[in-house]
Amino acid sequence: MVQQTKGQFQAAEIHFQEGLSLGRAIGSPRNIGSFLIMYAALLKSEERYHEAGEMLQESLAIGKAEMDQWLIAVSLQHLSSMTVQNSSADNPEALQMIGESVSLFRELGDRWGLAISLTYLGRIYITRGQLIEARRHFLDAIRILLLSCWMYWLTLLLWRSRRGNTKQQVSSLT
Repeated sequence: MVQQTKGQFQAAEIHFQEGLSLGRAIGSPRNIGSFLIMYAALLKSEERYHEAGEMLQESLAIGKAEMDQWLIAVSLQHLSSMTVQNSSADNPEALQMIGESVSLFRELGDRWGLAISLTYLGRIYITRGQLIEARRHFLDAIRILLLSCWMYWLTLLLWRSRRGNTKQQVSSLT
């Protein structure tokens, strides 16, 4: 969504502000936290890092107050990425945040979130010049995504096989 707003920042920001106000009025903590993360990504694209950081910190605080492990993991994921972007890669805080995000996504069984956090972790190790460690995290992320894709296609194949000619259904997937 943020990529689509490039060049139309003011209009996009108005919509984000309205959406955030509406979310606060409705009062759904996870939705507010998720919206704060998206708004922070918009601000980050315009190099408004301080404001983006405040939004990510608020999202993290909401996650902790609600004991929403997923929201905490996503908030930490984005905070660590922004910390690396705005400071030295040797910043131990970024490594600690993304490490916590990886652990939370593992506990939750969220493969996509885990793969993204492992990719961010790999990026941190690349900026530190630790290429072997970076490679290990990138390969873990690839394995997780490949496994997730295979599971999706297998589920789809099984669902389709209940509806008719399996051979024809398999050939339609390729």
